[in-house]
Amino acid sequence: TILRSGSLILGEYTRQFEREFASFVETRHAVSVNSGSTAVEILFRLKCITGRKVLVPTNTNFATVAAIIRAGGVVRYLDMDPQTFAPTLAMVQEEVEGVPDVAGVAWVHIGGIVSPEFLSVVEYCRARRLFVIEDAAHAHGSQLGGVKAGKLADAAAFSFFPTKVMTTCEGGMITTDSDEEDYLARSYRNQG
Repeated sequence: TILRSGSLILGEYTRQFEREFASFVETRHAVSVNSGSTAVEILFRLKCITGRKVLVPTNTNFATVAAIIRAGGVVRYLDMDPQTFAPTLAMVQEEVEGVPDVAGVAWVHIGGIVSPEFLSVVEYCRARRLFVIEDAAHAHGSQLGGVKAGKLADAAAFSFFPTKVMTTCEGGMITTDSDEEDYLARSYRNQG
């Protein structure tokens, strides 16, 4: 069907997939891109992290770290709680209060597990005007308190690589409720 349509990329089927994914996650927008790595990098670029520190868990794929570096940020690692495979609120607080110029947090829902402390982390960061980006590469359909990953923080990046819960063999998706971030992400994905 797609081959016969004559529109191999960014056509009606892409728009339909984006609408349905946004509906699934319950965000206003979903923007498809070529990979989960690109999705997270675009989000960091939208947060203007050049020269600023971004907290990221050590328990992640290097793609998350590389995206921060490519977007001009400075990586600060957080340890993990062996029960949740994620940092704790106390770990985030210690870094934020001890390190100047933290821009935000890249939170990874490793293995699709959403830490029960995550909403407290988001609340803490919002009170300090720090962004929280969800690296939800493994978290399609994961939930916390009835809210799906991809809707829990400021924005999220998903991956559709073959090893993920949901796959298209390749590709990624950005979810956001921000009209401005939706507009800019669509520009970035098509040569900026």
